[in-house]
Amino acid sequence: MARIKRLFCGFLAILTCFLTIACSEKKGESEATDSPKEDALQVLLAEGGKSDYVIVADVTNDSDKAFARRLQIRIQELTGATLPIRSASGDHSSQSILIGNTGDAESLALLATMESHDFAWLMCEDGRFLMAATDEAMYQKMEIALEETLFSGVSQTKRLSVTVGFSFLFHRDLNNGVFSKAQIIENGKTEFVLVYGLNGDLSRKAANAAADYIESVSGIQFRVKSDDSQNEKEILLGTPRRDFSDRVGGLLRESGEYGICARENMVAIRGFDRLGVVHAIYRFANLLAENP
Repeated sequence: MARIKRLFCGFLAILTCFLTIACSEKKGESEATDSPKEDALQVLLAEGGKSDYVIVADVTNDSDKAFARRLQIRIQELTGATLPIRSASGDHSSQSILIGNTGDAESLALLATMESHDFAWLMCEDGRFLMAATDEAMYQKMEIALEETLFSGVSQTKRLSVTVGFSFLFHRDLNNGVFSKAQIIENGKTEFVLVYGLNGDLSRKAANAAADYIESVSGIQFRVKSDDSQNEKEILLGTPRRDFSDRVGGLLRESGEYGICARENMVAIRGFDRLGVVHAIYRFANLLAENP
């Protein structure tokens, strides 16, 4: 089960340092190759008009209730399956899509980390799919994100499945708060590699600065490689040549926005601009600091 924490710490130093380095000239290197293979456990939510899942929401919350109904309709349109909507009781089966404050410990922890202008989702190991947004506007943005990621291609296959550990954090403003995304650290070490784009928005020097900052906050050392390398486990910084990073970047619309999206062996850290990337790295570093 992914762990969700809240943490506040200093930010001005890394903002100034990283932006200064990010503006430096990038040195040309070799071309990128194909994206690494992504293998992960898939959880089937609906297929061919059938589903064992239910949608759970706090029906006393207008935004949660309205989103639950829209989600129900959209899943029915895509797969033919009509998932029943049930009122939150605080004790729900593993075959549940939990929206907002359902009373479960995980959904309460998720909401506790969120500030204004946030939405997030997480596919848990036990099969529960957590979804939350801070207001109606963020629920509407989450619907756009779902269409461009999770729902992409489902209308053709009539099959909706989610990768365990698949999560997304959208943040519009400069508030704090952390949402746990992937099991990255094991015994104080990591097999993940920070990957920057040879022709992307961050130079190698900027990627090294990000690695140094992450280590200073979390104590975890990351190797830094360009996107012409192939790695089993990758953390994508900015705009390396990876389809996964491009999909996350396609969801961002305004200056300062950022997204952190994770699958089992890949994490994309994207910003609409460099300011957004800086805030995403800051949030990511403090997440790692709290993970055992």
